[in-house]
Amino acid sequence: MLAKAYPGPTAMLFVLDRISSTAIPSDEEGMLFLFLPTLLTWVLILASAAVIVLLVGRICGTSLTGRVRRGDAQHLEPAVYDPVTGLPGRRLFLAIVGQALARATRMGQTVAVFIVELDHFKVVTETRGRMNANAVIRVQAARLKGALRARDMLARLTPDQFAAVLENVGSAVEVLTIAQKMHETVGLPLMLEGDELFLSCRIGCALYPQDAEDGPRLIEQAARALAIAKAGGQPIHPATLSVESHRSPEPPLWPVAHSR
Repeated sequence: MLAKAYPGPTAMLFVLDRISSTAIPSDEEGMLFLFLPTLLTWVLILASAAVIVLLVGRICGTSLTGRVRRGDAQHLEPAVYDPVTGLPGRRLFLAIVGQALARATRMGQTVAVFIVELDHFKVVTETRGRMNANAVIRVQAARLKGALRARDMLARLTPDQFAAVLENVGSAVEVLTIAQKMHETVGLPLMLEGDELFLSCRIGCALYPQDAEDGPRLIEQAARALAIAKAGGQPIHPATLSVESHRSPEPPLWPVAHSR
């Protein structure tokens, strides 16, 4: 189509040859015709150059657009995965919780959501620097993941908050045992620049379907339980009394978790 719309070099030479072979009048007005071949040559050259510029611009524009779109995707990537730990971020965690609840609804199962907040982690960042703080976060992320079951999912919501979703939990004892294990593993000492560092955490727990029937609400309930734990000086606080409260007329109470 381009060959038809815009004359190529062969077509240009053919036109020029026809023009130059045309008889030139001898009168004064005919003298102007002497300049026509040169004028037409420049017109054809400029037209060809314009076509080339247009095509190159379109090709480069498409390539640049592709790079910009890929750049946008790379820019949004940290919002999906935490750049420090590689764990899912808040947005992806919300999607994971939604999928877990959909499966639990079909199977008639219970899902637990934990929110874990490191105590005074901001002090570590301010006194030890961001690089050391990131190293501490990686260690604590690995510890928390090790305290969970293989099928559970851990995420990082904020600089000092992690979250976990546990599918198919069977009892209050199981949920609390995992939460206590997470609390204890965070409290283990770690070495930082030759110094022994101790951290602690608070954990809020919420259950589906007892506390909420959708993902955002369930996470909100876990965050509310975390706030109660912080206000009351408790290491762990559940938003519900028992995983089996909707099945048993006299549900067992959650065991009481005490700070050490």
